[in-house]
Amino acid sequence: MNVIPSVFNPNSDEHQNYKPVLEWVVKGKGKMVCGGTTYWDEFKKIGKYLKFFNQLNKAGKVVKVDDTLVDNKMNELSYVPIAISMIRI
Repeated sequence: MNVIPSVFNPNSDEHQNYKPVLEWVVKGKGKMVCGGTTYWDEFKKIGKYLKFFNQLNKAGKVVKVDDTLVDNKMNELSYVPIAISMIRI
């Protein structure tokens, strides 16, 4: 499920549900965790968030997981893609 627009777009219908996640990442200790071929394919479709993503990356708020590891795990689980995950570090 691609929730990137819900997190980053204040005009999204679901933004209020994800606003605490955005604030946790931007203002708190939260980090955006990303990786895998499917994630990057989904991200390309919503490229308007790329500039903000790059700002988060420069601020040390993005943790990139090896794409091959994510792809292998997804294949192992036979699961359809997860576009974004959040963890506390």
